[in-house]
Amino acid sequence: MKKGLLFTCLIFALNLSVPVFADRCDRVPDDTLKVGVIHAPPFSMHSEKEEWTGISVELWRQLADRLGASYVFCDQSADDSILNVATGLQQVQQDKLDVALGALTLTSTREQQGDFSHPFFRTGLSIATRPDSHTWDELWQWATKPTSIAVLLFLIFMAPVLALLIRWLERDQNQELLEGPRGRSFATTVLWITLLCTGRAGAFDMQSFTARVLATILSFAGVTVLASIVAVATSSTVLSNLDNQIYDIKTLDNSRVAVVKGTSVERFMDNHGINSQSYHSLQQALQALMKNRVDAVVHDRPTLQYAIRMRSPERRPKLHDKLLNEEFYGFYLQQKSPLREQINQQLPALLASNQWQNTLRRYLGPQAL
Repeated sequence: MKKGLLFTCLIFALNLSVPVFADRCDRVPDDTLKVGVIHAPPFSMHSEKEEWTGISVELWRQLADRLGASYVFCDQSADDSILNVATGLQQVQQDKLDVALGALTLTSTREQQGDFSHPFFRTGLSIATRPDSHTWDELWQWATKPTSIAVLLFLIFMAPVLALLIRWLERDQNQELLEGPRGRSFATTVLWITLLCTGRAGAFDMQSFTARVLATILSFAGVTVLASIVAVATSSTVLSNLDNQIYDIKTLDNSRVAVVKGTSVERFMDNHGINSQSYHSLQQALQALMKNRVDAVVHDRPTLQYAIRMRSPERRPKLHDKLLNEEFYGFYLQQKSPLREQINQQLPALLASNQWQNTLRRYLGPQAL
């Protein structure tokens, strides 16, 4: 008991930073900083141990250590909703949070109602489109659908049965169909049915009315399947060409563009006169892209790159290299907060350290340096 009390006193005497973990920040001591964390991988996210981690989070921990500040991480607002960019900034502006962190872009609009620290990360907006389409892959996806499999199996396995049926129907009226050895004439009938299904044989080669009706139905079914295959191949080529034409701000003008609600990307699109569809999360926007509901997703490059990398290889959109603009990330604070100057004094040394370089490399890979 005495050792525990002595240890606690020692911490406060040395003024070390003491992180506290909470969902909400409405019951936090006055001498503890309330830090709102906005989910934005790889800058702020939950680890496997359900602890906050990421580029911005690790940088904040280092800053707090240098400042000797106690703080609490919060990811919920007063109404128990999860903090997003809009609510996180609003909580700071209303003095309910001391700091907000994540992947927060410095903008003049946000500066009017709060203060940013000096930037700690330089980036920009990028475009993601569907991956380059391969016709054979698209055809395989079509052929493996339950409906397609049923139709194909029907046409394949029913051909001999239909050959026997047609030969029986034509037994008294179509000697030409029955000429030659039985095996050869039967194979000829199967081949004729195959050509019929592709529209290369006439339905009225038959003599009996029933056989003609059956041949007409087969011809219609076969041509429908063939048209579906051609349509899949054509749409795959067309969509691939359209996606490859979307690479900068001008090519977005006539495209269906997805953005994340409450981010600076919405205002960027509005300023350039581009209509966009807003989604609650980046994952929802990427899902809409892969389902062909939109043509492109525009978002901050590092978070977009990370989200794409976390998807399975066959479901990864294509990330274009060109940046649409230049952006900077910083910590968002209350207006005229004394914490701003304290943070700005510590940032240069931290950003020049090997620890910061290792953090970027660990989360973004070697290309980040």
